[in-house]
Amino acid sequence: ELSSTIPNEIGSATALTTLKLSRNVMIGSIPSEIGNLKMLNELDLQENQFSYKLPTEMGELIALTDLHLQNNDLLGPLPSEMGKMNSLRNWNMS
Repeated sequence: ELSSTIPNEIGSATALTTLKLSRNVMIGSIPSEIGNLKMLNELDLQENQFSYKLPTEMGELIALTDLHLQNNDLLGPLPSEMGKMNSLRNWNMS
């Protein structure tokens, strides 16, 4: 079980296709640098303690097909920029 934040340096992992950090004790916000992960197909951050709003840069994840953010403490509406995520097929944000 990990207990930490996602470092801003995640944005330099541009060849990353899958990021699974589910069922940990991850805290804080999802960094805006996550938008640099243009090849990301799956992002699974469910069942953590992420808070704050989703970064608008999430809309840059145009290759993303699976997004799982349920059971966190995220606030506010989804960024309108996420409308650019045309490949998204499976998502859960409850």
